[in-house]
Amino acid sequence: MYKNLCLSVLVSSALLSSTTLCFAQDEIGNNQPVRGPLNKAEARIQAKLTTDFNRGLIDATQLASFQRDFDGILDHENELKTAGNGMNKAGEEDIFKRLASFEIRLDQQAGINRTPRKHK
Repeated sequence: MYKNLCLSVLVSSALLSSTTLCFAQDEIGNNQPVRGPLNKAEARIQAKLTTDFNRGLIDATQLASFQRDFDGILDHENELKTAGNGMNKAGEEDIFKRLASFEIRLDQQAGINRTPRKHK
């Protein structure tokens, strides 16, 4: 009985640690190396989101909306990487296009919030 209990604990802890590792790689952290032009663009945009929020150029609601949209792009990239033969050139170009469009929207919103409004 003791052997079965020990074995169950050992297997459970191994499963939990392996699933934690899988989830840990879904986000780009500050201490993770950034590799490739796609990941560099994503890391730069994520930093811009944080900086714009900290500077007051976007508010918390806008940050949440932008972060949701950005996460959607990252999810789409993960889907492309895991489907079929993996990421191809067309898929990479699609992600770059989505990131560029996203960054334009973010810059426009930050610019709107930066511009002082005239009171009538």
